[in-house]
Amino acid sequence: MKKKREVLSGVGTMLLLMSVASCNNNAKDKSAEADACGASLVELESYKYDVIAAYPDSDALDVEGGKYWRFSGSGILPLKVGDKDVTTLRDSLMRLAKMEMPGKDKAAPLLDDDLTATTVSPDSAKACSQSVNQISVALTTPELVVWKNFYYTYMCRAAHGFYSTTYINYGIEDGKILSVADLMQPGYEQKLTKLIRNRISENKVPLLESVDSVSIPNNFELTTDGINFIYGLYEITPYAAGEITIEFKSYELDSLLTPAAATRYFGILPD
Repeated sequence: MKKKREVLSGVGTMLLLMSVASCNNNAKDKSAEADACGASLVELESYKYDVIAAYPDSDALDVEGGKYWRFSGSGILPLKVGDKDVTTLRDSLMRLAKMEMPGKDKAAPLLDDDLTATTVSPDSAKACSQSVNQISVALTTPELVVWKNFYYTYMCRAAHGFYSTTYINYGIEDGKILSVADLMQPGYEQKLTKLIRNRISENKVPLLESVDSVSIPNNFELTTDGINFIYGLYEITPYAAGEITIEFKSYELDSLLTPAAATRYFGILPD
């Protein structure tokens, strides 16, 4: 569906300077410190918006607040990661959050064509529908930044809301969003699928279909000591089961990881 691109709210931005490695030196500024330590400087900006959008009167539901949809969002986005181009990373995060930065110091939700931004105060409007998103940094290391996006939405009169938790794992040295294939040796698919299916059976996950139909999810989170694979609502289980996280310690995947990934992200040294 085509989206409207217009400024819905203006917010201030905050610049955060974060060196993902540290050492003792007498550098007077963060950039000099990062250079002295051989670290990459990560610059982040914060955003926040809270907007009421409205349906045309002809499309509004006949309930209190049925005309309005409240969109709230906050988080942090990358401005710079070392000397890498972060355009793809920023765009990916904003797509997940269903938001945009239409101008300097401005953030806004992306609206469907049948919704229009209003000047109605979010505190005074009783919106029957709502959407909330938050982007946060889940992990930073000298080699990795992991972003977490939480998104929740409820459409007026629906039986329940819908939510998702999605991760983007960014490798600093390569300057790219990592996929599972970037971490694994060629031919990993069958072995990893078997490990995941076995863990699902061990955890007695209430599946919608046979465990043999479960495949490797695209959504995963790198942690300091392993990898979590995340299945969204309805992906393999009923709504009531919530999101399903299948956790592995790095040593459990040692035979599948590339030597570079094992060392760089988990500190596993080759034999």
